[in-house]
Amino acid sequence: MIALLQKRTFFSLAGLNKAIREQLDGLNNKVMLAVCRSRQEEFKGIDRPHLRPLPELPYEYTARKAAVACWRRCSR
Repeated sequence: MIALLQKRTFFSLAGLNKAIREQLDGLNNKVMLAVCRSRQEEFKGIDRPHLRPLPELPYEYTARKAAVACWRRCSR
């Protein structure tokens, strides 16, 4: 997709986002020869039925450290 946009000049982020969206929509709606369906149709038929809603609480990062206990006896 970048190759299709590399020779164009954009003067705003909104213009770039619009061009990316147009290219992405075209790519997602193009029929793939191997399955004779578009990526959008594949998503709607395979992936969308298995999606679950996002959790109510955002992910909370915690740092954990694994401790290893040594049970060998030292003799001197």
